[in-house]
Amino acid sequence: MHLIGLKPLIGGNEGETWCTGLDTLYDTCALAYARGARFAKWRTALRIDVAKDCPSDYAIDEAAHGLARYARICQETGLVPIVE
Repeated sequence: MHLIGLKPLIGGNEGETWCTGLDTLYDTCALAYARGARFAKWRTALRIDVAKDCPSDYAIDEAAHGLARYARICQETGLVPIVE
């Protein structure tokens, strides 16, 4: 079983996270498509804390990269990605 969720962003500011679960997403999406799904939704979170300089540029880049990977995986398996 794989876990999807937020984990600490190593190299980011205190309290920043990144979204896990993309490593097994292709198989999950392919199975969902085979079962009749035609779209999927994925979201991530950014910590907003001006006093701690959050979100950092690194956290923003990591979030954007993860969402882009998600969207590409969905499209490759025939699903329409909904990105939040």
